[in-house]
Amino acid sequence: MKDVIVIIAVTAVMIGGFFIMKRLDAFLEANEEATKKEYKNTPDVQFLDTDDYEKVISDIEKFKTTHEDIHEAIVDQTTWDIVRQVRQGKRRRNSMGEVNKYSGLLYCADCGSKLYFVRGRTMKPDAFNFICSRYRKHMGEKQCTPHSIREIALDEIILEEIRRVTSEARKHTAEFVRFISQKSSSENRKELNAKLFEQSKLTKRNEELNLLFKRLYEDNVLGKVTNEQFRMLSDGYNAEQKTTAKRLEQLKVEIEQLKSTAVNVERFVSLARKYTDIRELTPEILRTFISKIVIHERPSRKKSEGEQRIDIYFTHIGSMPDSESERADHCRNKAISAKTAEFPDAQQKPISTIRL
Repeated sequence: MKDVIVIIAVTAVMIGGFFIMKRLDAFLEANEEATKKEYKNTPDVQFLDTDDYEKVISDIEKFKTTHEDIHEAIVDQTTWDIVRQVRQGKRRRNSMGEVNKYSGLLYCADCGSKLYFVRGRTMKPDAFNFICSRYRKHMGEKQCTPHSIREIALDEIILEEIRRVTSEARKHTAEFVRFISQKSSSENRKELNAKLFEQSKLTKRNEELNLLFKRLYEDNVLGKVTNEQFRMLSDGYNAEQKTTAKRLEQLKVEIEQLKSTAVNVERFVSLARKYTDIRELTPEILRTFISKIVIHERPSRKKSEGEQRIDIYFTHIGSMPDSESERADHCRNKAISAKTAEFPDAQQKPISTIRL
């Protein structure tokens, strides 16, 4: 008897739910029809099917990429870029809890490592200096040399160069823009050719590895190569292929970046006109005008002897020569021979050099 009552109750609930759902569907359909009638004369309102949702999302993403800066910015783009650069520079604090303004900007010319800031509680400020981090980490192993330079000397050099270059940008704007455009075009072409040449070599080597692996497999099947020899050689080929494939992916990205990258001389000139009275090398000034500084080793390891070369890369324009004569020499020699253009050096030396 109890089972019969339960069955009857469940059946009643199901029947009631069915009729409720039917009424709800009818209500929704009526509401949709009423909405369509209300907005049928409005061209901006469209009722899309489910299949159109992906297209709508795609259109929205396309709109985002093609309609930048629609709303009025709270701060201008230049100020935003400066703040972002300063914040990116605050990377690692030293043992005294301080962040040096050169953090992330100084590099060793020989091993490519970043320079380490050396200071202590008992050191005088004029003794604070930078040394190659690889040399410091592997001291005694002769993996690199100190490449040391005092902070106070570097401050003086960088401040003087920023003042000189920004002054030229303001006083001789047309000549400055023309020179930077020519220099950038030549340097980008050299670097692009170098990477394309490397890409071609690696692609050819990858094809050779595929053929070698195929022959190795055939020799193993025919018994010319033992299983142990096959395993050893194939492991070596596989490792080389992985390294080659990884480098090819990197080159693909770097080549695309070079093809799409162009100097923004106008942006630099705008910044030079904004900062007309630079009296101190603050983190803001440094990050605004400098993107990278490369420190070379002195010919003589004695601190008081020899010259030390410093390569300075400016934001938006790259390196700059020291004088008008060097700029003239660069313009005269900017043409590259066909052989050099086809087989350039992997690393291009910047024009800008400072000697101590």
